[in-house]
Amino acid sequence: GNSIKIADSVNVGFAVNAPQGLVVPVVKSAEKKTLLDIAREEKLLTEKARSNRLTIDEVQGETIGLSNLGAYNIDSFIGIVPPPASTIVAVGNVIAQIVVKDGQITERKLLSLTLAADSRIIPEQTAAEFLNLIKTLLENPEYLT
Repeated sequence: GNSIKIADSVNVGFAVNAPQGLVVPVVKSAEKKTLLDIAREEKLLTEKARSNRLTIDEVQGETIGLSNLGAYNIDSFIGIVPPPASTIVAVGNVIAQIVVKDGQITERKLLSLTLAADSRIIPEQTAAEFLNLIKTLLENPEYLT
């Protein structure tokens, strides 16, 4: 109905282009897993999606969505929050750019991230802080260990 349920865990749904169409497997309780565990589970779920072997449980319970169109050479886009999730992070293509850092010209890999959040659940400031945290972690991967 029209009620809002606060989730007990972070369940990340991610879009997979499978032969049967777009499917969204879900990594459950991601907040309790290491990045390596999440990556392994994502790989396993992607393989199951592409071979049409996902269970109903593996596609339910999404609380945050992740969509990556970089493989389609899309640099930037805005995802639409998929119910019942409260948020979606959209990831664009990684692009090599020439930038100036510390007075030196250098090549850096840049990507575009956009975040859409249901403002009935997540205040704009909290959403901005979350996106900034993602940016900080990507710029400083040593924090992910």
